[in-house]
Amino acid sequence: MARSGAHSLSYEGSIYIFGGYTRKGGEYFNDIYEYKVVQNEWYSVFASNFRINLRAQNPPSARTDHSFVGFENYLYVYGGRDEMHIFSDIYQYSISKILELHSKARTNGDT
Repeated sequence: MARSGAHSLSYEGSIYIFGGYTRKGGEYFNDIYEYKVVQNEWYSVFASNFRINLRAQNPPSARTDHSFVGFENYLYVYGGRDEMHIFSDIYQYSISKILELHSKARTNGDT
């Protein structure tokens, strides 16, 4: 789906994309996609697997204009906004958890 305001980063041979929206007044997203460059493969990564760094026990709200960085095997989402809110929250996602999910998907696909 086409979107604007999504942010991306590269980490160890993959590109990760988080969030964004379709247009003003449109749909906002809180999903993560991983593109493995060498393999030319896309993966959808569920936002519900985020480990919350500070406050709530839920995955990040759908948003745009956020910060998205990688540091020491973690992805971080900070701030951003949607049509009604400006966020100042921070979330942490383990990249090793993503790799574990890919491994399980491959194993389940082979049986």
